[in-house]
Amino acid sequence: MKTLLASAALLTLSLTACMPSTSTAMTKPTNTMMAKMSTFSGTVSATNEVPAATSSVSGTVTLTLNEDAKTAQVTGMVMNLSGAPVASHVHAPALKGSNAGVLKALTYTASGTNMYTISGGFSLTDAEIADLKAKKFYFNIHTAANPGGEGRAQFE
Repeated sequence: MKTLLASAALLTLSLTACMPSTSTAMTKPTNTMMAKMSTFSGTVSATNEVPAATSSVSGTVTLTLNEDAKTAQVTGMVMNLSGAPVASHVHAPALKGSNAGVLKALTYTASGTNMYTISGGFSLTDAEIADLKAKKFYFNIHTAANPGGEGRAQFE
């Protein structure tokens, strides 16, 4: 009888440990947890410039879209520039092979010998989100040797 009671108590204790306590509220997902997120990325190259630049620049950039909040976050790494950057931007609207005006300036920070971390965040309109989804956004980095742009990456 003692063994049977001890086993029943152990089973009850085990089941109780697996169940949420009544004092623990079940959390509802927040809007951030439910946000519609999309990622667009591109490879930085001088040959992507219009017209093409002469440079050994390379790198990658990623744009993360939070469609519900209508915000974009850009991150990336660029290296092998002809010199220090003088500007870094997102441009739109333009497909590959054509140019567009600056949509948003980005920050570039030295992170090693001739290596730069790219970052920036900004809000978007519904029309800009449509252009982004249509692959009409690109990243561009400028140097003194290539003031029109040394490296470009189309966000796809």
